[in-house]
Amino acid sequence: LVQTGVSICHIHLAQEKQQLVFTMQFDTESSDIQQLNNLFHRHDMEKRIDSMHAEMNVQVHKNSTMVVLRIPLY
Repeated sequence: LVQTGVSICHIHLAQEKQQLVFTMQFDTESSDIQQLNNLFHRHDMEKRIDSMHAEMNVQVHKNSTMVVLRIPLY
């Protein structure tokens, strides 16, 4: 994230029902959006998410991005 220009990142961890929820929200005003998209859609990352049976949601807004990763707890 630092290499893409992100300077402030808020991280929140929580447990909801039988899931671990990892949320990151960061300011993207001075970030390289293309580099961020490439980071979150890398093939190796998608394979790891699939192997954990997790779900990742990336929401890109005008000045910020939020990433929510839901990992099931077995």
